Amino acid sequence: MAIHPRSLSPRRHRPVPLVTSFRAGWLVALLAWVGALVGCNDGAGSPAASGAGTPPAGMGSAVASTPDTAPPPSTLSPSALSPSASQAPSSAPVSSASAAAEAPVRLAFVGDIALNYSIADDLEALQAGKAPKDVEAGFPFAGVAARLRAADLAVGNLECVISKKGKVSTWHKPFRGPLVGVDAILASGIDIVSVANNHSWDFGADGFFDMLESLDRKKLAVVGRGYRQELPHEPEKALVREVRGSRVGFVGFYLADDEDLARDVAAAAKEADIVVAYFHWGREKQSDVTPEQRRQARAAIDAGADLVVGSHVHVMQPTEVYRGKLVAYGLGNFVFMGMNHEERFRRGAILDVALTRDHLVSFELIPTRTDDRGAPREVVPESSYLPSKPRK
Repeated sequence: MAIHPRSLSPRRHRPVPLVTSFRAGWLVALLAWVGALVGCNDGAGSPAASGAGTPPAGMGSAVASTPDTAPPPSTLSPSALSPSASQAPSSAPVSSASAAAEAPVRLAFVGDIALNYSIADDLEALQAGKAPKDVEAGFPFAGVAARLRAADLAVGNLECVISKKGKVSTWHKPFRGPLVGVDAILASGIDIVSVANNHSWDFGADGFFDMLESLDRKKLAVVGRGYRQELPHEPEKALVREVRGSRVGFVGFYLADDEDLARDVAAAAKEADIVVAYFHWGREKQSDVTPEQRRQARAAIDAGADLVVGSHVHVMQPTEVYRGKLVAYGLGNFVFMGMNHEERFRRGAILDVALTRDHLVSFELIPTRTDDRGAPREVVPESSYLPSKPRK
Protein backbone atom coordinates (compact mmCIF):
# COMPACT_ATOMS: atom_id res chain seq x y z
CA MET A 1 0.00 0.00 0.00
CA ALA A 2 1.84 3.04 -1.17
CA ILE A 3 1.57 6.70 -1.90
CA HIS A 4 4.26 7.73 -4.32
CA PRO A 5 5.72 11.22 -3.88
CA ARG A 6 4.28 12.21 -7.25
CA SER A 7 0.81 11.51 -5.94
CA LEU A 8 1.30 13.71 -2.89
CA SER A 9 -0.91 16.69 -3.66
CA PRO A 10 -1.64 19.82 -1.66
CA ARG A 11 -5.32 18.95 -1.91
CA ARG A 12 -6.75 17.12 1.10
CA HIS A 13 -8.39 13.77 0.57
CA ARG A 14 -12.15 14.23 0.83
CA PRO A 15 -13.98 11.77 3.08
CA VAL A 16 -16.39 9.37 1.46
CA PRO A 17 -20.00 10.44 2.11
CA LEU A 18 -21.34 8.24 4.90
CA VAL A 19 -25.02 8.45 3.90
CA THR A 20 -24.72 6.06 1.00
CA SER A 21 -22.55 3.65 2.98
CA PHE A 22 -24.91 3.85 5.96
CA ARG A 23 -27.97 2.98 3.88
CA ALA A 24 -26.18 0.18 2.08
CA GLY A 25 -24.97 -1.29 5.36
CA TRP A 26 -28.43 -1.29 6.92
CA LEU A 27 -29.88 -2.87 3.79
CA VAL A 28 -27.41 -5.73 4.10
CA ALA A 29 -28.23 -6.14 7.79
CA LEU A 30 -31.99 -6.07 7.08
CA LEU A 31 -31.73 -8.75 4.41
CA ALA A 32 -29.68 -10.91 6.77
CA TRP A 33 -32.31 -10.48 9.51
CA VAL A 34 -35.11 -11.45 7.15
CA GLY A 35 -33.12 -14.52 6.08
CA ALA A 36 -32.79 -15.55 9.71
CA LEU A 37 -36.56 -15.23 10.24
CA VAL A 38 -37.42 -17.55 7.36
CA GLY A 39 -35.11 -20.19 8.81
CA CYS A 40 -32.29 -20.27 6.32
CA ASN A 41 -30.09 -23.21 7.28
CA ASP A 42 -27.15 -22.55 4.94
CA GLY A 43 -25.35 -20.26 7.33
CA ALA A 44 -26.33 -17.07 5.48
CA GLY A 45 -28.33 -15.81 8.44
CA SER A 46 -25.42 -16.00 10.86
CA PRO A 47 -23.64 -12.74 11.70
CA ALA A 48 -20.34 -14.08 10.39
CA ALA A 49 -21.79 -15.06 7.04
CA SER A 50 -24.10 -12.10 6.51
CA GLY A 51 -21.71 -9.38 7.59
CA ALA A 52 -24.29 -8.12 10.10
CA GLY A 53 -21.63 -8.03 12.78
CA THR A 54 -19.31 -5.80 10.76
CA PRO A 55 -19.62 -2.07 10.00
CA PRO A 56 -21.03 -0.97 6.63
CA ALA A 57 -18.60 -0.15 3.86
CA GLY A 58 -16.99 3.21 4.42
CA MET A 59 -17.71 3.12 8.16
CA GLY A 60 -15.19 0.52 9.24
CA SER A 61 -11.46 0.58 9.69
CA ALA A 62 -9.55 3.19 7.76
CA VAL A 63 -7.18 0.47 6.60
CA ALA A 64 -8.19 -2.49 4.51
CA SER A 65 -7.35 -5.83 6.06
CA THR A 66 -4.00 -7.24 5.05
CA PRO A 67 -2.77 -10.82 5.16
CA ASP A 68 -0.61 -12.02 8.01
CA THR A 69 1.92 -13.27 5.53
CA ALA A 70 4.36 -10.85 3.95
CA PRO A 71 3.15 -9.20 0.74
CA PRO A 72 5.48 -9.17 -2.26
CA PRO A 73 8.41 -6.72 -2.12
CA SER A 74 6.83 -4.42 -4.69
CA THR A 75 5.16 -1.26 -3.42
CA LEU A 76 1.50 -1.83 -2.68
CA SER A 77 -1.16 -0.06 -4.71
CA PRO A 78 -2.97 2.91 -3.13
CA SER A 79 -6.23 1.29 -4.22
CA ALA A 80 -5.71 -1.35 -1.54
CA LEU A 81 -6.38 1.34 1.04
CA SER A 82 -10.01 2.15 1.79
CA PRO A 83 -11.19 5.65 0.71
CA SER A 84 -10.96 7.05 4.23
CA ALA A 85 -7.42 5.89 4.96
CA SER A 86 -5.83 9.29 4.49
CA GLN A 87 -8.51 11.37 6.15
CA ALA A 88 -7.57 13.57 9.06
CA PRO A 89 -7.61 11.53 12.27
CA SER A 90 -10.32 13.70 13.82
CA SER A 91 -12.91 12.40 11.34
CA ALA A 92 -11.71 8.84 10.90
CA PRO A 93 -14.05 6.00 11.87
CA VAL A 94 -13.07 3.14 14.15
CA SER A 95 -13.57 -0.44 13.08
CA SER A 96 -14.37 -2.46 16.18
CA ALA A 97 -16.11 -2.23 19.53
CA SER A 98 -12.84 -2.64 21.40
CA ALA A 99 -11.13 0.05 19.35
CA ALA A 100 -14.14 2.35 19.77
CA ALA A 101 -13.75 2.09 23.54
CA GLU A 102 -10.05 2.95 23.25
CA ALA A 103 -9.21 6.50 22.23
CA PRO A 104 -6.78 6.54 19.28
CA VAL A 105 -3.37 8.06 19.88
CA ARG A 106 -2.59 10.88 17.47
CA LEU A 107 1.07 11.26 16.51
CA ALA A 108 2.82 13.72 14.18
CA PHE A 109 6.16 13.04 12.49
CA VAL A 110 8.50 15.25 10.50
CA GLY A 111 11.77 14.63 8.69
CA ASP A 112 15.15 16.31 9.00
CA ILE A 113 15.56 19.32 11.29
CA ALA A 114 18.94 21.02 10.72
CA LEU A 115 19.39 24.20 12.76
CA ASN A 116 22.75 25.15 11.28
CA TYR A 117 24.10 27.74 8.82
CA SER A 118 21.90 30.83 8.45
CA ILE A 119 19.13 29.21 10.52
CA ALA A 120 21.49 29.28 13.52
CA ASP A 121 22.32 32.92 12.84
CA ASP A 122 18.64 33.87 12.61
CA LEU A 123 17.79 32.01 15.83
CA GLU A 124 20.52 33.79 17.76
CA ALA A 125 19.58 37.15 16.24
CA LEU A 126 15.95 36.56 17.21
CA GLN A 127 16.99 35.78 20.77
CA ALA A 128 19.03 38.99 20.90
CA GLY A 129 16.16 41.06 19.48
CA LYS A 130 18.11 41.86 16.31
CA ALA A 131 16.46 39.53 13.80
CA PRO A 132 15.62 40.71 10.27
CA LYS A 133 12.00 41.76 9.74
CA ASP A 134 11.13 38.58 7.87
CA VAL A 135 12.28 36.36 10.77
CA GLU A 136 9.12 36.06 12.85
CA ALA A 137 8.62 34.96 16.42
CA GLY A 138 8.62 31.19 16.63
CA PHE A 139 11.12 30.88 13.77
CA PRO A 140 11.69 28.48 12.10
CA PHE A 141 8.53 26.59 13.12
CA ALA A 142 5.99 29.42 13.16
CA GLY A 143 4.22 28.21 10.02
CA VAL A 144 3.69 24.65 11.26
CA ALA A 145 3.58 24.88 15.06
CA ALA A 146 -0.22 24.78 15.28
CA ARG A 147 -0.26 21.52 13.33
CA LEU A 148 2.42 19.96 15.53
CA ARG A 149 0.78 21.04 18.77
CA ALA A 150 -2.50 19.44 17.71
CA ALA A 151 -0.94 15.97 18.02
CA ASP A 152 -0.61 14.08 21.29
CA LEU A 153 3.10 13.71 20.55
CA ALA A 154 5.24 15.13 17.73
CA VAL A 155 8.56 13.59 16.63
CA GLY A 156 11.38 14.69 14.31
CA ASN A 157 14.98 13.95 13.39
CA LEU A 158 17.53 16.37 14.87
CA GLU A 159 20.05 16.62 12.02
CA CYS A 160 22.73 18.66 13.79
CA VAL A 161 24.78 18.87 16.98
CA ILE A 162 23.43 21.36 19.49
CA SER A 163 26.58 21.92 21.52
CA LYS A 164 29.54 24.26 21.66
CA LYS A 165 31.88 21.44 22.56
CA GLY A 166 33.90 19.08 20.40
CA LYS A 167 36.08 19.35 17.32
CA VAL A 168 35.05 18.56 13.75
CA SER A 169 35.09 14.80 13.37
CA THR A 170 33.55 14.09 9.98
CA TRP A 171 34.40 14.02 6.28
CA HIS A 172 31.24 15.91 5.29
CA LYS A 173 30.11 19.42 6.19
CA PRO A 174 29.57 19.56 9.96
CA PHE A 175 26.19 20.72 11.24
CA ARG A 176 26.20 22.68 14.50
CA GLY A 177 23.07 24.26 15.95
CA PRO A 178 22.79 27.01 18.59
CA LEU A 179 21.77 26.30 22.17
CA VAL A 180 18.63 28.38 21.69
CA GLY A 181 17.61 25.81 19.11
CA VAL A 182 16.40 23.46 21.85
CA ASP A 183 13.96 26.11 23.09
CA ALA A 184 12.75 26.70 19.54
CA ILE A 185 12.04 22.99 19.07
CA LEU A 186 10.16 22.73 22.36
CA ALA A 187 8.10 25.83 21.58
CA SER A 188 7.09 24.33 18.22
CA GLY A 189 5.23 21.45 19.82
CA ILE A 190 7.85 18.80 19.00
CA ASP A 191 8.17 16.51 22.00
CA ILE A 192 10.74 13.94 20.86
CA VAL A 193 13.80 14.04 18.60
CA SER A 194 15.94 11.27 17.21
CA VAL A 195 19.71 11.68 17.36
CA ALA A 196 20.45 8.45 15.50
CA ASN A 197 21.76 10.01 12.30
CA ASN A 198 24.92 10.76 10.32
CA HIS A 199 25.37 14.28 11.76
CA SER A 200 25.01 13.67 15.49
CA TRP A 201 28.73 12.84 15.76
CA ASP A 202 29.98 15.71 13.59
CA PHE A 203 31.88 17.02 16.64
CA GLY A 204 32.84 13.67 18.11
CA ALA A 205 31.89 12.13 21.42
CA ASP A 206 32.33 15.45 23.28
CA GLY A 207 29.74 17.20 21.17
CA PHE A 208 27.36 14.25 21.11
CA PHE A 209 27.24 13.57 24.83
CA ASP A 210 27.16 17.27 25.72
CA MET A 211 24.14 17.61 23.42
CA LEU A 212 22.39 14.73 25.16
CA GLU A 213 22.93 16.44 28.51
CA SER A 214 21.49 19.69 27.15
CA LEU A 215 18.44 17.96 25.70
CA ASP A 216 17.83 16.12 28.97
CA ARG A 217 18.23 19.30 30.98
CA LYS A 218 15.69 21.09 28.79
CA LYS A 219 13.40 18.04 28.94
CA LEU A 220 13.34 17.47 25.20
CA ALA A 221 12.93 13.70 24.94
CA VAL A 222 15.47 11.76 22.88
CA VAL A 223 15.53 8.47 21.00
CA GLY A 224 18.51 6.96 19.21
CA ARG A 225 20.81 7.00 22.24
CA GLY A 226 21.91 3.48 21.38
CA TYR A 227 23.74 4.77 18.31
CA ARG A 228 27.41 5.17 19.13
CA GLN A 229 29.75 6.04 16.27
CA GLU A 230 33.20 4.49 16.80
CA LEU A 231 32.02 3.06 20.13
CA PRO A 232 30.48 -0.32 21.01
CA HIS A 233 26.81 -0.59 20.15
CA GLU A 234 24.45 -0.22 23.07
CA PRO A 235 20.90 -1.61 23.07
CA GLU A 236 18.40 1.06 22.09
CA LYS A 237 16.04 1.30 25.04
CA ALA A 238 12.53 2.47 24.26
CA LEU A 239 11.34 5.90 25.29
CA VAL A 240 7.85 5.20 26.65
CA ARG A 241 5.10 7.79 27.05
CA GLU A 242 1.55 7.14 28.27
CA VAL A 243 -1.04 8.73 25.98
CA ARG A 244 -4.82 8.31 26.30
CA GLY A 245 -4.39 5.17 28.36
CA SER A 246 -1.88 3.56 25.97
CA ARG A 247 1.85 3.19 26.49
CA VAL A 248 3.62 4.40 23.34
CA GLY A 249 7.26 3.34 22.88
CA PHE A 250 9.76 4.98 20.51
CA VAL A 251 13.11 3.65 19.28
CA GLY A 252 15.55 5.27 16.84
CA PHE A 253 18.02 3.58 14.47
CA TYR A 254 20.92 4.48 12.20
CA LEU A 255 23.33 1.92 10.76
CA ALA A 256 21.67 -0.79 12.84
CA ASP A 257 21.97 -4.37 11.72
CA ASP A 258 18.90 -6.57 11.44
CA GLU A 259 19.64 -8.57 14.58
CA ASP A 260 20.15 -5.50 16.78
CA LEU A 261 17.04 -3.68 15.59
CA ALA A 262 14.84 -6.78 15.89
CA ARG A 263 16.08 -7.34 19.43
CA ASP A 264 15.53 -3.70 20.44
CA VAL A 265 12.05 -3.52 18.90
CA ALA A 266 11.03 -6.78 20.56
CA ALA A 267 12.21 -5.42 23.90
CA ALA A 268 10.22 -2.23 23.33
CA ALA A 269 7.12 -4.26 22.52
CA LYS A 270 7.29 -5.81 25.98
CA GLU A 271 7.18 -2.36 27.59
CA ALA A 272 4.70 -0.57 25.33
CA ASP A 273 1.28 -1.11 23.78
CA ILE A 274 2.26 0.78 20.62
CA VAL A 275 5.82 0.74 19.25
CA VAL A 276 7.22 3.30 16.77
CA ALA A 277 10.54 2.69 15.01
CA TYR A 278 12.14 5.85 13.59
CA PHE A 279 14.92 5.14 11.04
CA HIS A 280 17.65 7.23 9.41
CA TRP A 281 18.29 5.32 6.19
CA GLY A 282 18.24 5.12 2.40
CA ARG A 283 20.32 6.66 -0.39
CA GLU A 284 20.56 10.44 -0.18
CA LYS A 285 18.63 12.37 -2.84
CA GLN A 286 16.96 9.17 -4.08
CA SER A 287 13.18 8.78 -3.83
CA ASP A 288 13.34 5.04 -4.52
CA VAL A 289 13.23 2.74 -1.51
CA THR A 290 16.25 0.47 -1.21
CA PRO A 291 15.97 -3.28 -0.58
CA GLU A 292 17.66 -2.72 2.79
CA GLN A 293 15.05 -0.14 3.83
CA ARG A 294 12.22 -2.48 2.93
CA ARG A 295 13.87 -5.44 4.65
CA GLN A 296 14.53 -3.51 7.86
CA ALA A 297 11.05 -1.95 7.92
CA ARG A 298 9.50 -5.40 7.73
CA ALA A 299 11.94 -6.83 10.23
CA ALA A 300 10.91 -4.10 12.68
CA ILE A 301 7.22 -4.84 12.17
CA ASP A 302 7.78 -8.58 12.45
CA ALA A 303 9.53 -7.90 15.76
CA GLY A 304 6.60 -5.90 17.12
CA ALA A 305 6.67 -2.37 15.67
CA ASP A 306 3.27 -0.82 14.94
CA LEU A 307 4.60 2.08 12.86
CA VAL A 308 7.83 2.71 10.95
CA VAL A 309 8.93 6.22 9.95
CA GLY A 310 12.09 7.30 8.13
CA SER A 311 14.24 10.28 7.21
CA HIS A 312 17.70 11.08 5.75
CA VAL A 313 17.39 11.11 1.94
CA HIS A 314 16.21 14.78 1.79
CA VAL A 315 13.39 13.97 -0.64
CA MET A 316 10.00 12.36 -0.19
CA GLN A 317 9.81 8.57 -0.38
CA PRO A 318 6.75 6.30 -0.71
CA THR A 319 4.58 4.83 2.01
CA GLU A 320 3.21 1.31 2.24
CA VAL A 321 1.26 -0.91 4.60
CA TYR A 322 2.75 -4.22 5.65
CA ARG A 323 0.73 -6.61 7.81
CA GLY A 324 -1.63 -3.77 8.63
CA LYS A 325 1.22 -1.49 9.82
CA LEU A 326 2.17 1.77 8.13
CA VAL A 327 5.67 2.40 6.78
CA ALA A 328 6.53 5.98 5.77
CA TYR A 329 9.98 5.54 4.26
CA GLY A 330 11.02 9.19 3.99
CA LEU A 331 9.40 12.49 5.00
CA GLY A 332 11.91 14.77 3.27
CA ASN A 333 13.46 17.95 4.64
CA PHE A 334 11.56 19.86 7.29
CA VAL A 335 13.86 22.61 8.57
CA PHE A 336 16.84 22.81 6.25
CA MET A 337 19.15 25.35 4.67
CA GLY A 338 21.68 24.86 1.88
CA MET A 339 19.52 22.57 -0.29
CA ASN A 340 17.10 25.18 -1.58
CA HIS A 341 18.45 25.27 -5.12
CA GLU A 342 16.16 22.43 -6.23
CA GLU A 343 12.45 22.30 -5.56
CA ARG A 344 12.44 18.61 -4.67
CA PHE A 345 14.68 19.33 -1.66
CA ARG A 346 12.26 21.95 -0.39
CA ARG A 347 9.37 19.49 -0.29
CA GLY A 348 8.52 17.47 2.79
CA ALA A 349 5.52 16.38 4.78
CA ILE A 350 4.07 16.14 8.25
CA LEU A 351 2.80 12.63 8.83
CA ASP A 352 -0.33 12.75 10.98
CA VAL A 353 -1.24 9.29 12.28
CA ALA A 354 -4.02 7.99 14.50
CA LEU A 355 -3.68 4.45 15.87
CA THR A 356 -4.63 2.20 18.73
CA ARG A 357 -2.80 -0.78 20.17
CA ASP A 358 -4.81 -2.96 17.77
CA HIS A 359 -4.77 -1.18 14.43
CA LEU A 360 -3.97 1.83 12.28
CA VAL A 361 -7.01 4.11 12.31
CA SER A 362 -5.95 6.74 9.77
CA PHE A 363 -3.06 8.73 8.40
CA GLU A 364 -2.54 11.91 6.44
CA LEU A 365 0.52 13.36 4.71
CA ILE A 366 0.40 17.15 5.02
CA PRO A 367 2.70 18.70 2.38
CA THR A 368 5.26 21.26 3.50
CA ARG A 369 7.81 23.42 1.71
CA THR A 370 10.87 25.18 3.13
CA ASP A 371 11.07 28.88 2.36
CA ASP A 372 14.20 30.83 1.45
CA ARG A 373 15.27 30.89 5.10
CA GLY A 374 14.86 27.13 5.48
CA ALA A 375 11.63 27.31 7.49
CA PRO A 376 8.76 24.93 6.69
CA ARG A 377 5.34 26.13 5.58
CA GLU A 378 2.25 24.10 4.89
CA VAL A 379 1.56 24.00 1.18
CA VAL A 380 -1.49 26.11 0.39
CA PRO A 381 -4.06 24.18 -1.69
CA GLU A 382 -4.20 25.36 -5.29
CA SER A 383 -7.94 25.90 -4.99
CA SER A 384 -7.37 28.78 -2.57
CA TYR A 385 -5.92 30.83 -5.42
CA LEU A 386 -9.08 30.50 -7.50
CA PRO A 387 -11.81 33.17 -7.39
CA SER A 388 -14.79 32.22 -5.22
CA LYS A 389 -17.20 33.18 -8.02
CA PRO A 390 -16.68 32.74 -11.76
CA ARG A 391 -16.09 35.97 -13.60
CA LYS A 392 -18.75 36.99 -16.12
